[in-house]
Amino acid sequence: MSELYIFSQYEQLLTILSEDTGLVSTHFREEKNSVANEPFKFTIEADHALAKHVKDENKVVFKDREGDWRMMVIRELDDTGTMDNHTTTATCEPAFLAELNDHVVVDRRFVERTANIALDAALEGTRWQGSVEVELGNATTNFYYITSVEAIWDILSTWGGEFKDVVEFDEETNEITAFKIKIIQRLGKETGQRFEIDHNINEIGRTVLSYPKTALYGRGASLPYEDDEGQETGGYTRYIGFADVEWKVSNGDPVDKPKGQRWVGSPDALAKYGLEDGMKHRYGIYSNQDYEDPDELLKATWHHLQEVASQVEVNYRLSVELFDDEVSLGDTATAIDRKFSKPIEIQTRIIALEYDLLDPDSTMVVEMGQFLDFNDNRLDDLEKEVESIKRRPPNSQVTEDSYPNRKPSTPINLEAHAGMEVIQLYWTYADELFIKHYEVYGSRIDGFIPDSQHLLWRGQVSAFSHAVGTNEVWYYRVRAVNFHGTPSDWSVQVEAGTHRIVSEDILFGPELAERMRELHHISDIIGENGVDFDQISENARDLLNQQAKDYTDEEIRVTRENLLGNISDLSDD
Repeated sequence: MSELYIFSQYEQLLTILSEDTGLVSTHFREEKNSVANEPFKFTIEADHALAKHVKDENKVVFKDREGDWRMMVIRELDDTGTMDNHTTTATCEPAFLAELNDHVVVDRRFVERTANIALDAALEGTRWQGSVEVELGNATTNFYYITSVEAIWDILSTWGGEFKDVVEFDEETNEITAFKIKIIQRLGKETGQRFEIDHNINEIGRTVLSYPKTALYGRGASLPYEDDEGQETGGYTRYIGFADVEWKVSNGDPVDKPKGQRWVGSPDALAKYGLEDGMKHRYGIYSNQDYEDPDELLKATWHHLQEVASQVEVNYRLSVELFDDEVSLGDTATAIDRKFSKPIEIQTRIIALEYDLLDPDSTMVVEMGQFLDFNDNRLDDLEKEVESIKRRPPNSQVTEDSYPNRKPSTPINLEAHAGMEVIQLYWTYADELFIKHYEVYGSRIDGFIPDSQHLLWRGQVSAFSHAVGTNEVWYYRVRAVNFHGTPSDWSVQVEAGTHRIVSEDILFGPELAERMRELHHISDIIGENGVDFDQISENARDLLNQQAKDYTDEEIRVTRENLLGNISDLSDD
């Protein structure tokens, strides 16, 4: 039975709510790398004695379906009543959001630093601790007068990974002992879970969100006015744009953009989603005040157009019966319903779960999104950029732009060697100075399409050690990325399987293995030297003597011959 621990505003335990103490229902929704668009709610019988503890600003702690402790803050209370019953419904906000939205990071800059350094800076001055449990390499970003929550989203956008907010709760002392923001490689797993209508899906719905843009205007930072000597004169310019930047495909740029044009457009998106039979752009605005250089602003605007603005989002909402199956947020699963005129048959990730804590298995609703189309060649198109060389002026400072934007060579000689609970990967280190790092992607699905969910590691050496469980088969692909973010082609896929632990159950079967464990247990009780007759109690010795029988030599001989005869008959058969 799930329970809600109710704490005071100052986190003193007040009571524990359950179905036995008036708790009627709960509604918990969680989303991948996002704050749920529907808040946590619970309803209690208003006339129950413990309902007095359900008040604004009090805290609620509970275990989610994964067994992690979560903490919420009560923000709203709604009382309703009929002739038959009266209830109180509490609407809550995640504690991390309530606290970290009230904390501002003034000015922190990170140049080629790790994600854990940035996360520590984002949480500095709060009681929340950062824990980065995946190697995401080095990256560059800055926090400037933003909240800690905004800084966390920036970290996820810059380094990758997925996050979860948890608390540590000691049930013996009834104390909350730690508050943590965890960044891990990915939520969930690839378990091969299938959701199919008429099997474990009660209802399925598909929502297509088609609001694409085919061209974007860019707006960057507002810069201070300066005189001819570079001294600030007071006041700020309007937000910068990239009208003075020229792109040419013939020079290796991804698209043609003439000087004077304030926007950048995608010919592919125009042909697919443009107005008037693909002849007229759908315009939007990309705004990011972190960019002070028009060239960098143009690159960022183009990237946003490719990755976000020009894409159509497809989400699926399923009401499922779990039975004995396991399902977690972030799992890669398959949903099938062929009864539509346009059948649903997808493999994608679970991006949201919602359920009643009192009965999660019977109330589970799954949302799946970020559709992975196996016939989609956008990944290949993005990676096939024409080589371009940017020459560095003499005596200038070496920066990332100093390296040529050449497409790295494909990693070769990829090998995977498995041990008991680890798989070691090796590949040939390329002698190319413009390579910034390597990326390792892994999955338990053969022939997987590499995606952000599969990123296991990012680093500068040509080896990676992947800690996994026993008896697991994994598939891997590797690519190199240069200083401009241009990736190589994917390596070949390799696979490896960790060793299987041979247990008594596997060797002898579960029933015989259990009997053997019982015999071992009896042997341990008896001890190494057995039991001496003198160690038995006097009453037990008398009982044994009463039941003992003296056998004659003839009786022993006859019994022996009968046994040998039975054995001989069995051998003949």
